Amino acid sequence: ILVQDVEATDSEDFGKGELECISLAKKHNALLLMNDQKAAKFARSKGITVIDIPIFLLYCKICNIVECTPIFGALVKTYPTAI
Repeated sequence: ILVQDVEATDSEDFGKGELECISLAKKHNALLLMNDQKAAKFARSKGITVIDIPIFLLYCKICNIVECTPIFGALVKTYPTAI
């Protein structure tokens, strides 16, 4: 694991963790996994590709990338309309 200082991007009212994730994704041209829709919209406006975490986990389950039966069950309870 490589820990780096990142320059916080301009924000609306996001937390430090959200800003650091957005900044790192932009700096490294990386995909960003995020649940917060307001922060995701902001990240997309900065040219960052954002994927919702429940959708990503569903994709992993469908593709048999990971065995996530307990996670999937919790996901269905938490986000019933997303799946």
